Amino acid sequence: MSGSFTPIHTLRSLALLVVLSLVAGVLVAGIALPAVGGAGLLGKTGADSFESLPSDLATPPLPERSRVLDKNGNELASFYQEYRVNVPLEKVDPIMRKAIIAIEDARFYEHGPLDFKGTMRALAQNQSGGSTQGGSTLTQQYVKQVQVEQAKTPEQYKEVVVRSGIKGYARKLQELRFAVTMEKKYSKDEILERYLNIAYFGDGAYGIEAAAQHFFSKSAADLELDQAALLAGLVRSPYAYDPTKHADVAKSRRDRVLQRMADTGSISQKEADEAKDKDLKLKVKDFPNTCEKAGKISGFFCQYVVESVKSDPAFGSTRTARSNLLFSGGLTIKTSLDPKAQRQAHKAMRRNVAKRSHIVGSLASVQPGTGKVRAMVVSRDFTTNKSPKRKQLNFNTAVDRAHGGGLGTQFGSNAKPFTLAAALQDGIPLGFEIQAPGSLSNMPFKTCDGNTITYPSVGNAAGEDDTGTYTLPEGTAKSVNTFFVKLEAEVGLCKTWRMTKKLGMVQSATGKPLNQLPSLTLGADTVDPLHVAAAYAAFGYEGKYCKPTPFEHVLDANGKKIPGLQPDCKQAMRKGAANAVASAMQGVFQPGGTAPGFGLPGRQAAGKTGTTNDNRAGWFSGYTPQMATSVSLASPVSVDKYPLRGADLGPRIASGFGKDAAPIWRDAMYGMHKGKKPRTFGNPPDKLEREVHLTIPVPDVTGMSPDDASATLQDQGFQPVVDPAKVESDQPEGQVAHTTPGAGSQARSGSTVTIFVSGGDKKEPTDKPSSDGDKPSWPPRSNKPDP
Repeated sequence: MSGSFTPIHTLRSLALLVVLSLVAGVLVAGIALPAVGGAGLLGKTGADSFESLPSDLATPPLPERSRVLDKNGNELASFYQEYRVNVPLEKVDPIMRKAIIAIEDARFYEHGPLDFKGTMRALAQNQSGGSTQGGSTLTQQYVKQVQVEQAKTPEQYKEVVVRSGIKGYARKLQELRFAVTMEKKYSKDEILERYLNIAYFGDGAYGIEAAAQHFFSKSAADLELDQAALLAGLVRSPYAYDPTKHADVAKSRRDRVLQRMADTGSISQKEADEAKDKDLKLKVKDFPNTCEKAGKISGFFCQYVVESVKSDPAFGSTRTARSNLLFSGGLTIKTSLDPKAQRQAHKAMRRNVAKRSHIVGSLASVQPGTGKVRAMVVSRDFTTNKSPKRKQLNFNTAVDRAHGGGLGTQFGSNAKPFTLAAALQDGIPLGFEIQAPGSLSNMPFKTCDGNTITYPSVGNAAGEDDTGTYTLPEGTAKSVNTFFVKLEAEVGLCKTWRMTKKLGMVQSATGKPLNQLPSLTLGADTVDPLHVAAAYAAFGYEGKYCKPTPFEHVLDANGKKIPGLQPDCKQAMRKGAANAVASAMQGVFQPGGTAPGFGLPGRQAAGKTGTTNDNRAGWFSGYTPQMATSVSLASPVSVDKYPLRGADLGPRIASGFGKDAAPIWRDAMYGMHKGKKPRTFGNPPDKLEREVHLTIPVPDVTGMSPDDASATLQDQGFQPVVDPAKVESDQPEGQVAHTTPGAGSQARSGSTVTIFVSGGDKKEPTDKPSSDGDKPSWPPRSNKPDP
């Protein structure tokens, strides 16, 4: 660069050289310079200018990788902006310390912030037009690395690294000013430790520990002489000497370091020569910066952890702040993932759903009483590629959109237990009987704000074959649609909706509020397995709902726990009502249930199948007192294009019903519980076990045609029978005269109501027969919403 200088440039450069030299003299000698003659005046002016420079350089914590661990402490993944593992100096082998000092600053422990001899030699060499010389001490290099670390823009970076001309000398002066303060603030060992942790060693490794792990798969505390010399040689030019790309150049540089160590007396010449004869023998260890490291088994859970950190205010006030903390804050994230449960869930999924299938299986397991997510798998391989292959998936179908999932899937009959829970919470006992017709139409419901909504029509999956009168356990085991619609009407839409929300189903998988519609009980909303599992876990823990969480605890870079991550639990329903739900849901595994034979031998378990409209998707969710697991089967792309019914799952062709998911649930839960002592559900209270019958008012059909009257009575759950004999009445001939039981009287749902048709010509008043329907065995309840 000096060859291109004009005379003015040269004069200015020489002046700066003199200033820097005189300032250096002051620092080294520790005495005042005589202000005599031009040089003395220049020295005083330079010293005054030097003293006026900013002196205190902030040294915030270095960006450090964050680690994600399972609950047993096994590392699943790490995240970083710069892969760095800070270590104290005592955890760096002494030979590494000797190597870096020998090649970078042999007199480090002897001089102050400036090595006067080295600086003068470098400046003179640079000014004469020779090769550029460094001459910086380790302290000055550390200062420069701190400034590089703090540079946020390319312009700031350029200002830090500029080396030539007047700006370069000015930068050297500022570095020296900072170095003076550093040497007052820290000991030589502290500066060396900070330098070794901040230095870049190339190929993505920041700091000596990361470099040792990356190039030799060992700790910095275990480095050998030849390895230490190689790493020490990298800091001058990490790319040029990168041994993974330029092995010969790297070896030459290593040997130069070894010779320098011998020349300075750090090692003997014999030791240097023996080390030079060794090959590099790299053992490179890569550091993935995504959940890819968690691999096929736990990649989706890892991504759920990442999204949980980014969305939780405990990690920062904004999503950007949380992301920065994850990628540079040195967090140790101990997750709730149970490796045994995860392996069992993964095996169960692989046995039952092929990766190539258009249908994707999704599973989530939540521990009752804590909300901790113990397992999470998807039937395809995890990837972060924007264009995944057919056997891969780049979003998590086991969670909602807010945590890296997709649109979710209608959960069908998996929603029915929420209506069951609302009914039992409201005091309707297990023996409560409802007559379930093959179909229903135009049933009115009231929302929480008092609006009336009419359910146009609903039918049973098996049509008329599902008709009959059922108790709560019977209707649940058979999953009869009309039974649950009538139960929802009995307890009230508002109470059902509120119970569903209390159990964590606040919104759909897309983030929209849960719909307050009569179809709520049949699972019209799209949801995800994680939230269903968490809700069912509440049934298994006597009504205590815990928000699902992937965290056991999280430590910051200083080893302190981040607050605000403890389990978030509340009592969503009474214990007795929750125990009654478990009692009713055990029948699904029994003959006559929708998943007979898929229970857990020797253990109490409760569950529910779920089938969506036109068999597009299927679910099975269930629980024991120790674990709740939800499994869905659906196309992640389009349930219309790829419905479940007839789909090739790999081991079999899907029937399209919820029981397609039951084998996955059974296999996973069986493995998870193996070796654990069986536990039982609590008993329902007596008041929820007694038998009662639903009585409802008989509608007034007087004056209607027999056909219209029959249809009205059927819609209300009665069995109409038209008496063939005409009766005298003041109603026109052919119209309904009256019914038995009479209009307004209470009668059991499903009971027979006889229709009497008018023959006209009433001659004398007669009393209508009184109702002979069953009297209500418990007071009718109000459908008013809970306060």
